[in-house]
Amino acid sequence: YDLTVANKLTIFSDATLSSGTGNNNIYSYGDIYINPGGTYAPGTNTTAYNGFGNFFLWNDGAITNGLYNLEVNKVEGSLILVSSGNSFTIRNDLRIMSGTLADGGKIVYVNGNVINNGIHVGAGKISLNKSSGNQSISGNGLGIFQNLELFNTFGASGSAPIALASDITLTGRLILANDRLFNLNKYQLTLNTLATIEGSMSGNRFILTSGKPSDGGLRRIYSDTTAFTFPVGSGSNYTPATIHIRKIPDAYGSVTVKPVPTKHPFTTNTTCLPYYWKIEESGFEGIKETSVGLIFNYGNLTDNAAYVPGKYIPATWVYLADVSLVNETSNLITFPAENGFTGDYTAGIPDAFGIVTSFYS
Repeated sequence: YDLTVANKLTIFSDATLSSGTGNNNIYSYGDIYINPGGTYAPGTNTTAYNGFGNFFLWNDGAITNGLYNLEVNKVEGSLILVSSGNSFTIRNDLRIMSGTLADGGKIVYVNGNVINNGIHVGAGKISLNKSSGNQSISGNGLGIFQNLELFNTFGASGSAPIALASDITLTGRLILANDRLFNLNKYQLTLNTLATIEGSMSGNRFILTSGKPSDGGLRRIYSDTTAFTFPVGSGSNYTPATIHIRKIPDAYGSVTVKPVPTKHPFTTNTTCLPYYWKIEESGFEGIKETSVGLIFNYGNLTDNAAYVPGKYIPATWVYLADVSLVNETSNLITFPAENGFTGDYTAGIPDAFGIVTSFYS
């Protein structure tokens, strides 16, 4: 039978708590302590924390092969991880159904999937490190991670073994630890003001979207005038966007980047990049004139020395009549002095950015 812990469970030295042949689950409404010399053998069960208040999973002993499923399902309060070692291993799924998982500065290795409807906090990190298959990050769209590491080694370099299945928010470090892509699919990854992205970005390591203008994309909340690079791409093409507001606005907001690997539907000549970046802004007020700079890297697309930068804001094109702003050596398209962020950005010959005919019904 499953075990319900109403108060506190302590596994003393030389004692073993086993889930048995039935891999029975533990539902804890209090702390679980594994003393030095004590052993918890979870088999393939679920170790679940429920109820109100802050509870500990305190391991100074041994967890045989690591936990199998760990579930946080608290009405309020946190599950706090403590260990004499520097990590916890979860062989299958981590499920934060409600409440908070506080990692206690430990690394939480997850070999299965992650469901987060709640909050993860702590100076440690959740590390997805499977080597034999794909992994997903899902939830109700409101899940918050502090530090998240992606280190799945399945597949070839440049493949995408970890994918989002819901929107998530990051408050700390997103660590792309190896040459794999992080597939957002159609969902949105939001970076709060202090969030950072770490890793040596390249054509084999970037944040992948599904390439549709309706995607959630990569969103960053700004709080200062520091330039930020959105390490995004679509397909196998790494096409980062660097966006900089050089003067303090009246109020900061957020910017979302969505790469779209097709010619813009409202270009008026086909001689243009088969690619554009949809940029959306929200919350900014009082942006100073010409204070926004945007640079887009078109990656492995074909060069054309006659291209100029073009920006579409419904239902008008504006282009910068300077071919030097499309650099065929560095593959960069520069918009040096915009009055805002919103628009669809690309490059092409000037005739590609003509008058768009509007139809009304």
